[in-house]
Amino acid sequence: MPVPEPPPARLPRRLRATVGALARAVCDAPPDVAPATYERLADDVERFLGSLPAAARLGLVAALWAFEASAALAPSSRLRTYSRLSPAVAAAHFGRCWESRALHPLAKVLKMVVAFAWYELPEVKAAMGYHPERWIAEASRRRLQAWAAEVRRGEAAVLEPDPLRPAQAPTRAPEEAVDALAGR
Repeated sequence: MPVPEPPPARLPRRLRATVGALARAVCDAPPDVAPATYERLADDVERFLGSLPAAARLGLVAALWAFEASAALAPSSRLRTYSRLSPAVAAAHFGRCWESRALHPLAKVLKMVVAFAWYELPEVKAAMGYHPERWIAEASRRRLQAWAAEVRRGEAAVLEPDPLRPAQAPTRAPEEAVDALAGR
């Protein structure tokens, strides 16, 4: 009997704040980013978590909790957790974790998850001037112009009869063949 998958992970409010603080530290999010942007970021991270197997999902949520709590151990934090640190202190804490031999894998995974979600936000793409749809359309147009003759020759080669197989006349009309296959 297959084991049912648990429902998608819902990040607690504190971890949603951790994700936002990580975006400020690792993606250089500007200070004037609207709170709704961080909410969409947390939603995207939740969707990513929902795509993972249960064990990986649990591990990533545990990593977020560990990172959130780890800041309280640093003297510069004055016992505050990561999401409650000022942006400068939070960035410094992430930098220490990144440089730490023991914590680098944790910092790397968290940065990967947050950065992927951050740079997929439409407002972030717009602010960077990144419009992949435009580039794809323009590149397709240029390539079609440059290679149109080769494309037509390739299409013709694919559509012409196979020279190694002699053409056979169908024994039935196409509709009759479909009916025979369908068992009618």
